[in-house]
Amino acid sequence: MLEEWGKDWVRRSRQNLTRLDKNASKALYKSLDYTLKVKNNNIIIGLEALGYADFVEYGVQGAGPYTPPKNPSGKSTKPYINRAPGSPFKFGSKTGEKGGLTTGIRSWVQDRKVRFKDTLGRYMSYDAMTPIISRNVYRYGIEPTDFAYSVMPRLVKKYKARFQLALAKDIANHMGKEVFPKPLIFEIVI
Repeated sequence: MLEEWGKDWVRRSRQNLTRLDKNASKALYKSLDYTLKVKNNNIIIGLEALGYADFVEYGVQGAGPYTPPKNPSGKSTKPYINRAPGSPFKFGSKTGEKGGLTTGIRSWVQDRKVRFKDTLGRYMSYDAMTPIISRNVYRYGIEPTDFAYSVMPRLVKKYKARFQLALAKDIANHMGKEVFPKPLIFEIVI
């Protein structure tokens, strides 16, 4: 029962990544897996993913300042704001790896085949676009996507009754009894 729950969590999280268009390299998508552990008489179901999954889930606050440039682009949908004000992560805190943002942006630009034109109408190289995008991401942050943990309340609603019944049957089988006199009540904590 718990394995079915975990597989459903992974499946729905992957669907969210696809729906939210967060599959440039598919590395995060492929890395998703569930874990089941028993610790201090608690059954813990978790989601495993690449290290940057939390940044995608919760977003990253920008380092600022949040002032518009002299010639703002009309194509920007959310310009000049902190895109993840509630995130526990922030650019400019000097806790990340050196050059990690630029390297990641360079790979993302190439995977997405993003192309900008310069003032003469020529396409810019990936290497020329990387600092422009990196500066914008550093300054304004990365929006949260909530691809994994938003799924859990729906899964609890879907699996709670089945989980309680399966657990009661397991206990009854273990104790050699067919039926409990009263329904058992279990608490599911998220």
